[in-house]
Amino acid sequence: WVARQLSVLQEDFSIDAVKIGMLGSHEVLNVVVDFLIDVCPAHVVLDPVWRSSSGHELADDLLIRGIREQLLPLVEVATPNHDEARSLVGADFLQWEAWTGSGVKQVLITGGDEATERVEMFLLSPRSRQVFYSERLTGAFHGTGCTLSSALAMQLASGRPMQHAVRNAREYVHHALVHAHYPGRGMAFPGRNKKDEKNLETMSSGTGRKNKKHL
Repeated sequence: WVARQLSVLQEDFSIDAVKIGMLGSHEVLNVVVDFLIDVCPAHVVLDPVWRSSSGHELADDLLIRGIREQLLPLVEVATPNHDEARSLVGADFLQWEAWTGSGVKQVLITGGDEATERVEMFLLSPRSRQVFYSERLTGAFHGTGCTLSSALAMQLASGRPMQHAVRNAREYVHHALVHAHYPGRGMAFPGRNKKDEKNLETMSSGTGRKNKKHL
């Protein structure tokens, strides 16, 4: 079923960027890996998801190992939180040396789940280690990692260099959380609406790349 969906999309679009979130099973992972090898998109963003915002486990040891060994070498940038990064490469995940054998090109360690005064994100690459700070907002939010990685994929597909893409994606997520909505009495959902998406597109203007598609 997943393979059929990807085949239809491949026939219909020229795919420049792929964002990968929850996979759910090792079987789905294999389908995605085959797709990436076949299509070779210019940009692949991986948001590894081990558990839901409410704490439900979404990945077993077999899937985590498959992501580490099969998927990371095909990824331009991964966006794990601290727990996910630790599961992938161990306790030294904030140092690029811990990632050198993984095959991933860059890593953006998110910090929304950490008990720090400000939200800290670490962009690691073979050449640099940058730290980005954001104001920590009060409240419990669902889908922040998905929103960040999707915005980052859009920025990269539009031709933004990684540092600028991260900056713009962070600004978009912050704005979405400021305007979050509560559909019930549970977690808030980022305020992802058409106006916000238009603002993100505006951030990508002037890059000389038009009509690009991302999945």
